[in-house]
Formats: sequence, structure tokens, C-alpha cells
Amino acid sequence: MIKAMVAKFFAGWVVAVLFALMTATPGHALETIAFDQANPPFMYQDNGQARGLYPAIIAEAFRRMGVGVRLLAFPWLRARQGADAGVWGLGGLYMNTARLETYDYSEPIFEERLLLYVLRGQEFPFSEVGDLTGKRIGVMRGWSYGNGFDHAVAGGRILADPVANDQANIGRLLLGRVDAIVITAESLALLRDRLDPGNRLVALPRPLAANLTYLSFPKSKNLVPLLERFNKELQAMRRDGSWDRICRAHLR
Repeated sequence: MIKAMVAKFFAGWVVAVLFALMTATPGHALETIAFDQANPPFMYQDNGQARGLYPAIIAEAFRRMGVGVRLLAFPWLRARQGADAGVWGLGGLYMNTARLETYDYSEPIFEERLLLYVLRGQEFPFSEVGDLTGKRIGVMRGWSYGNGFDHAVAGGRILADPVANDQANIGRLLLGRVDAIVITAESLALLRDRLDPGNRLVALPRPLAANLTYLSFPKSKNLVPLLERFNKELQAMRRDGSWDRICRAHLR
């Protein structure tokens, strides 16, 4: 019964979003792309707008393509659910085996180095996912952290503790409620002065993963030709320095 209620609620939410997209002004965007609302500096919501590195790169590529696009920011799980329902594409999605069955992907937009941060003095040896067995790891709700990590979580070998944003993860690590958190150095740099002025958090030497991020659309939308056009503009942006300039503007 609970599953049926959740499905009914989400179906109603999708209908409401579709209506809003069709009636919004000015004009009708040809495509809609959703982003995480709480993953700065890569993607976040600011005054109701999708901001950050990925929206900036994608917006510039679509401008060059001459294709209208609407950029939205939601909690990541909701953004994923909307894409799974065929409502929109996703900006900044990681690739994994399961997603290749349901999503078409662009060329990589960026590479995120996912680091394990722990409390200073509580470092532990880490060289592979198996070293995290039995540990409680703070992660972002709805995110994938690579096939090995995801499978270990599904099998109960790693205790993943999901939250909605990096701030909550940092707070729980500082309180000792998790053994480590997964976060990029760029994201932590934005929050360090406010949340960890004493530099109590330190990164383990070896990254958990280096994940490429992509623009993706559900296969049901049949937008491979659009992704091919996007890829050409992305390549041109890398050649003429536009991609570098956008990265410098958004990353410390």
C-alpha cells in the first residue's frame, strides 16, 4: 500500500511539473535538463535558478547549438526520478553499468575526484573498496559511487548513510556519527571556512573514485542526435578555451 501511495504521489508530481513546463513563459524550451540543487560548485540552486559549473557548460553549448533549453535544480533523487520517468535529461550524471541500459550519454563534461575525508587522527589504510568493509560512510542521497562501492553497499558490506547535502555530511563527521564521508576537494573548499575552520577534516591519500560526469537523456526521448551536436560544441569549447574559462570561474 505504501509503495502504491508513493507511486501515486510521484505520478501526480510529474504531471504537475509537465504542466508547469508547458505553460511557463517566456516561450517553450525545446529541452529540459535537471541538476542537483545542493552540490556546489558543480551544480546547485540559487534564487530558484540552476547554477554552477555544469549548468554553465551545458548552457553555453546549447547557446552555440542554437537550441532552447530550460535548466532546473531539484533534490538529486527527485531529479533522477523525473529523468527515469522520461520528463527531462540530467546534467552531471555519473555513468554505471545499470544506467547504460536506460540513459544515452554525451562525452564527458568533467572529472570529479571523490575523496574520503575523516577526522584528523582517525585515518585508516585505504587502497580499495574492500578496506571500507564494516565502516559507516556518509554519502549523498541518490548518488552512485562506482560499481564496486555500490555493490558493496547493496551487499551490506559498507554501511552507506545518505543525506541531502554536503553540509549535513560534514556535520555528522565532525560529531563522529560516520567513519568517513565522500566529497570532492572543490566542494569542501567552499564549506571549510564556515563548517571546519579548525581543519579537523583530512583526506585519505587515495581517492575513492575519479568519476566522469555527463549530460544524459533517458533512451525513451531518442535524443542521440542532439547529444552528438552537444559533443561537437563541447569539443569546440575545449579547443577555443571556453571550457577552461568556465571552469576557472566556478572552481577554486
